[in-house]
Amino acid sequence: IHTDLTDVIEAGNESHIKGGGSCVLEVCGTSDVVTEGSTELMFVVDRSGSMQSGAPGYAGTRWEGIVGAIEGVTSQLQPRIAFGVELFPSLSSNECGAGPPDIEPDFNDADAVKSLLDDFYSEPAGATPTTAALTSLQAWHLDHPTDRKRAVLLATDGAPNCNDALDAQTCVCSTGDDTCATYDEAYQCLDDVGAVNAVAALHALGLDVYVIGIAGVEDNFGYVMDNMAAAGGTDRHYVARDVQTLKDAMVDVARRA
Repeated sequence: IHTDLTDVIEAGNESHIKGGGSCVLEVCGTSDVVTEGSTELMFVVDRSGSMQSGAPGYAGTRWEGIVGAIEGVTSQLQPRIAFGVELFPSLSSNECGAGPPDIEPDFNDADAVKSLLDDFYSEPAGATPTTAALTSLQAWHLDHPTDRKRAVLLATDGAPNCNDALDAQTCVCSTGDDTCATYDEAYQCLDDVGAVNAVAALHALGLDVYVIGIAGVEDNFGYVMDNMAAAGGTDRHYVARDVQTLKDAMVDVARRA
């Protein structure tokens, strides 16, 4: 069978496959069905302290919601998409640090993704160094060229911060209040310009960047999410106010990537 698949075929199951503008019905036997994956999708995942909080539409914490969504998508689509994961802040920082991908993109790596996300040391902590995470990913991308199409999915519940060069007395505070000025905490300043520029740099290298805003970040900073999505060539961010829309958004991104 040679067709552009828009669904995953599993041995022994009946699948409707869309190809060439028409729907074809195939029933797979027990023989192997070969799909030629040509896409890498890197999850850049916010594990800041606020991800440990609950939110309307989330039965547990925001972190539990995003972990469940990522594990579901990687398990479903791992035969044809090479998934990677970069957590921020990095596991070695737990505040404002960032590093290279925790898992480099590979096919059939859902077990490795699950092991990382379920690990105690991956639990949320720290601030939201979005700019540093994306800049780190850019460096990794340049060091690891590929013939595959490579895309990025940024999932976050907070506005980017962790830029100590900003003025705590005059900046917009990422907490949505006057915490920055009151406690002279520059690292809490909104680093939207840095984050948008980091996204644009990735897109200039040929990577589409999709943005999912989790559990209400759009209430105060939806424009920042949209600006990042636009800079990444994907127009607007996905609004994930509950677990189901979060899962749906991730599946949609995976199929578009």
